Amino acid sequence: MTEELKKSFGINFKIKEIGAIKGLPVYMVAGRCFYILKTDNIEFLAVKLSSADKFGSVALEKQMQKYSEITGKDVVFVFDRITSFQRDSLISHKINFIVPEKQIYIPFLGVHLRNQFQNKKLISSEKMMPATQCLFLYLLYNSNHKGIIKSQAADALHLTRTSITRASDQLANMSLISQQSNGKEVLMFPEAFDKSLYENAKPYLINPVQKSMIIKQSDLPECAVYSGETALGRKTMLNAPKIDVYAISKNNELIKNLKTYDLQWCDSENLAVLQLWKYDPLLFSREDCADAVSLAESFKDNADERIEEAIEQYMEEYGW
Repeated sequence: MTEELKKSFGINFKIKEIGAIKGLPVYMVAGRCFYILKTDNIEFLAVKLSSADKFGSVALEKQMQKYSEITGKDVVFVFDRITSFQRDSLISHKINFIVPEKQIYIPFLGVHLRNQFQNKKLISSEKMMPATQCLFLYLLYNSNHKGIIKSQAADALHLTRTSITRASDQLANMSLISQQSNGKEVLMFPEAFDKSLYENAKPYLINPVQKSMIIKQSDLPECAVYSGETALGRKTMLNAPKIDVYAISKNNELIKNLKTYDLQWCDSENLAVLQLWKYDPLLFSREDCADAVSLAESFKDNADERIEEAIEQYMEEYGW
């Protein structure tokens, strides 16, 4: 922040971080950092908003006045990034702000604006996107120490290069893979292999099931794979359910005209449960059964000990 001010205006500021300012409501303090910047003739309060802050110009204008009343100083907000629309809105409300290395609007000091904005969406590291989990499973089941080319993964998973790039960036943010350029290609290297990679990824994995529907066995698409307790029953000692469970991609055209039934009004004989998955289970199925990791995630909220034991058995015998 001080380097940007010096570079733009040739002024050396001393900066000091201070604690939370008393006399303010929680939302004006929580997650924010406060700094005093000063020279011999100028002194102001810099308020750095957290990345979780959802700000609006009207609210910030009121907050700026409140900060100024409490501290008796001019106030400047510090953002990690803003859009061109947000910049124009802040200026129209006469709100002082700094975006380090990009934008400065402090009329009492100077203005330095650039028409450069970061349009790239922030990549969340909390949970995997469906495309990310799809790429992760591909790397988990096919990875080698030589790395996998992005274009190869995109073709295998029927994903666009843009989707693969976003997915690989998310995996990199989760420290699950590293990426390396090799000429025009980009190689992806898992940071671990086999079950160790799965264990590292566990906190980020999502339940692949979007929703379930009841259909007739005779209407079941041929590309559906065994899932749920049916898959576990075929792979472990778990008893098979009364109604077989299958999985198919939610984007599969074959599901559009399927007629659904209500178990409360129908005989369960000749019916099936069809799970609609967020990615295509056929990509990773073995012997017509959903893969071990996806199947485990589909039972994530199930506290049945029988299911847990069956999943552990399936995992141990999977072979990775």
